Amino acid sequence: MSRKENTVDYEAALKNSFDRWDQLNEHGGSDPTFADGVNMNLVRNHIMYYKEKIEETLPPYPEIYYKETPPKVDADYMARPDEIRENAKISLTQIEGNSSLQYLKSELPNLSGNQIERLHIHNILGYETALRRAISDDNLITMRRYENPERFIESFDRAADAIRQLEPEENFQIKFF
Repeated sequence: MSRKENTVDYEAALKNSFDRWDQLNEHGGSDPTFADGVNMNLVRNHIMYYKEKIEETLPPYPEIYYKETPPKVDADYMARPDEIRENAKISLTQIEGNSSLQYLKSELPNLSGNQIERLHIHNILGYETALRRAISDDNLITMRRYENPERFIESFDRAADAIRQLEPEENFQIKFF
Protein backbone atom coordinates (compact mmCIF):
# COMPACT_ATOMS: atom_id res chain seq x y z
CA MET A 1 0.00 0.00 0.00
CA SER A 2 1.52 3.33 -0.97
CA ARG A 3 0.85 6.72 0.47
CA LYS A 4 -0.53 9.36 -1.78
CA GLU A 5 2.15 12.00 -2.11
CA ASN A 6 1.16 15.42 -0.80
CA THR A 7 2.15 17.99 -3.39
CA VAL A 8 2.11 21.67 -2.63
CA ASP A 9 2.15 24.41 -5.22
CA TYR A 10 4.83 26.52 -3.52
CA GLU A 11 4.66 29.18 -6.20
CA ALA A 12 0.94 29.74 -5.55
CA ALA A 13 1.45 29.54 -1.79
CA LEU A 14 4.24 32.12 -2.01
CA LYS A 15 2.09 34.47 -4.09
CA ASN A 16 -0.83 34.08 -1.63
CA SER A 17 1.50 34.83 1.29
CA PHE A 18 2.81 38.00 -0.36
CA ASP A 19 -0.79 39.07 -1.04
CA ARG A 20 -1.77 38.33 2.57
CA TRP A 21 1.19 40.32 3.94
CA ASP A 22 0.27 43.30 1.74
CA GLN A 23 -3.36 43.07 2.84
CA LEU A 24 -2.38 42.99 6.52
CA ASN A 25 0.01 45.91 6.04
CA GLU A 26 -2.56 48.11 4.34
CA HIS A 27 -5.92 47.10 5.80
CA GLY A 28 -5.04 45.07 8.86
CA GLY A 29 -6.57 41.80 9.91
CA SER A 30 -9.34 40.70 12.19
CA ASP A 31 -7.41 38.62 14.71
CA PRO A 32 -9.14 39.20 18.06
CA THR A 33 -5.99 38.53 20.07
CA PHE A 34 -2.92 39.69 18.18
CA ALA A 35 -1.79 42.90 16.54
CA ASP A 36 -1.31 43.04 12.79
CA GLY A 37 2.47 43.05 13.26
CA VAL A 38 2.40 39.58 14.84
CA ASN A 39 0.41 38.19 11.93
CA MET A 40 2.57 40.00 9.37
CA ASN A 41 5.69 38.43 10.86
CA LEU A 42 4.02 35.03 10.78
CA VAL A 43 3.19 35.49 7.10
CA ARG A 44 6.77 36.68 6.53
CA ASN A 45 7.96 33.37 7.99
CA HIS A 46 5.66 31.56 5.55
CA ILE A 47 7.19 33.52 2.69
CA MET A 48 10.70 32.52 3.76
CA TYR A 49 9.60 28.88 4.11
CA TYR A 50 8.04 28.78 0.63
CA LYS A 51 11.16 30.37 -0.84
CA GLU A 52 13.27 27.66 0.81
CA LYS A 53 11.00 24.99 -0.61
CA ILE A 54 11.29 26.53 -4.06
CA GLU A 55 15.09 26.56 -3.67
CA GLU A 56 14.94 22.81 -3.09
CA THR A 57 13.69 22.46 -6.64
CA LEU A 58 16.14 23.19 -9.34
CA PRO A 59 16.07 26.47 -11.25
CA PRO A 60 14.43 28.12 -13.02
CA TYR A 61 12.62 29.71 -10.11
CA PRO A 62 9.25 31.36 -10.66
CA GLU A 63 9.16 35.14 -10.96
CA ILE A 64 7.47 35.56 -7.55
CA TYR A 65 10.52 33.95 -5.91
CA TYR A 66 12.58 37.06 -6.73
CA LYS A 67 10.19 39.44 -5.00
CA GLU A 68 11.88 40.90 -1.94
CA THR A 69 10.92 39.29 1.36
CA PRO A 70 9.01 41.82 3.47
CA PRO A 71 10.83 43.27 6.45
CA LYS A 72 10.20 42.12 9.99
CA VAL A 73 7.81 44.59 11.60
CA ASP A 74 7.16 45.67 15.16
CA ALA A 75 4.87 43.08 16.74
CA ASP A 76 2.60 45.87 18.02
CA TYR A 77 2.06 47.38 14.56
CA MET A 78 -1.57 48.01 13.69
CA ALA A 79 -2.82 49.12 10.30
CA ARG A 80 -5.38 51.95 10.22
CA PRO A 81 -5.00 53.05 13.87
CA ASP A 82 -6.81 56.36 13.45
CA GLU A 83 -9.67 54.70 11.56
CA ILE A 84 -9.99 52.03 14.26
CA ARG A 85 -10.12 54.70 16.98
CA GLU A 86 -12.75 56.71 15.14
CA ASN A 87 -14.88 53.63 14.39
CA ALA A 88 -14.67 52.54 18.04
CA LYS A 89 -15.98 55.92 19.20
CA ILE A 90 -18.86 55.71 16.71
CA SER A 91 -19.61 52.16 17.87
CA LEU A 92 -19.60 53.21 21.52
CA THR A 93 -22.13 55.93 20.76
CA GLN A 94 -24.37 53.40 19.00
CA ILE A 95 -24.01 50.88 21.80
CA GLU A 96 -24.64 53.42 24.59
CA GLY A 97 -27.78 54.64 22.85
CA ASN A 98 -29.20 51.22 22.14
CA SER A 99 -32.68 50.83 23.65
CA SER A 100 -32.29 47.08 24.21
CA LEU A 101 -29.11 47.66 26.22
CA GLN A 102 -30.92 50.27 28.31
CA TYR A 103 -33.75 47.80 28.86
CA LEU A 104 -31.27 45.09 29.98
CA LYS A 105 -29.75 47.49 32.50
CA SER A 106 -33.15 48.45 33.87
CA GLU A 107 -34.34 44.82 34.17
CA LEU A 108 -31.16 43.47 35.76
CA PRO A 109 -32.40 43.98 39.37
CA ASN A 110 -35.58 42.03 38.54
CA LEU A 111 -33.75 38.92 37.32
CA SER A 112 -32.69 35.96 39.40
CA GLY A 113 -29.06 34.86 39.47
CA ASN A 114 -30.01 31.80 37.45
CA GLN A 115 -31.70 33.92 34.78
CA ILE A 116 -28.75 36.28 34.60
CA GLU A 117 -26.38 33.35 34.18
CA ARG A 118 -28.58 31.47 31.70
CA LEU A 119 -29.04 34.56 29.51
CA HIS A 120 -25.38 35.63 29.88
CA ILE A 121 -26.51 39.10 30.93
CA HIS A 122 -23.24 40.10 32.63
CA ASN A 123 -21.26 39.11 29.53
CA ILE A 124 -23.59 41.08 27.28
CA LEU A 125 -23.51 44.14 29.54
CA GLY A 126 -19.72 43.84 29.57
CA TYR A 127 -19.48 44.68 25.87
CA GLU A 128 -20.07 48.36 26.57
CA THR A 129 -17.60 48.41 29.46
CA ALA A 130 -14.93 46.59 27.44
CA LEU A 131 -15.20 49.03 24.56
CA ARG A 132 -15.10 52.05 26.85
CA ARG A 133 -11.98 50.63 28.57
CA ALA A 134 -10.34 49.85 25.22
CA ILE A 135 -10.86 53.43 24.07
CA SER A 136 -9.52 54.76 27.36
CA ASP A 137 -6.46 52.47 27.19
CA ASP A 138 -5.99 52.99 23.43
CA ASN A 139 -6.20 49.22 22.96
CA LEU A 140 -6.46 49.00 19.19
CA ILE A 141 -6.86 45.22 19.10
CA THR A 142 -9.99 45.34 21.27
CA MET A 143 -11.32 48.47 19.55
CA ARG A 144 -11.00 46.70 16.19
CA ARG A 145 -13.40 43.98 17.43
CA TYR A 146 -16.04 46.68 17.90
CA GLU A 147 -15.67 48.42 14.55
CA ASN A 148 -18.91 46.84 13.40
CA PRO A 149 -21.22 46.94 16.44
CA GLU A 150 -24.08 45.09 14.76
CA ARG A 151 -23.30 41.74 16.37
CA PHE A 152 -23.18 43.32 19.83
CA ILE A 153 -26.44 45.15 19.22
CA GLU A 154 -27.98 41.86 18.06
CA SER A 155 -26.91 40.34 21.39
CA PHE A 156 -28.65 43.17 23.25
CA ASP A 157 -31.80 42.63 21.18
CA ARG A 158 -31.84 38.85 21.68
CA ALA A 159 -31.30 39.15 25.43
CA ALA A 160 -34.00 41.82 25.76
CA ASP A 161 -36.43 39.63 23.80
CA ALA A 162 -35.59 36.66 26.02
CA ILE A 163 -36.29 38.71 29.15
CA ARG A 164 -39.61 39.92 27.72
CA GLN A 165 -40.61 36.31 27.09
CA LEU A 166 -39.95 35.15 30.64
CA GLU A 167 -43.08 33.91 32.35
CA PRO A 168 -44.31 36.29 35.09
CA GLU A 169 -43.87 33.73 37.86
CA GLU A 170 -40.46 32.87 36.44
CA ASN A 171 -39.49 36.53 36.23
CA PHE A 172 -40.09 37.42 39.83
CA GLN A 173 -40.49 35.16 42.85
CA ILE A 174 -41.08 36.23 46.41
CA LYS A 175 -40.05 33.86 49.17
CA PHE A 176 -42.05 34.17 52.37
CA PHE A 177 -40.05 31.67 54.41
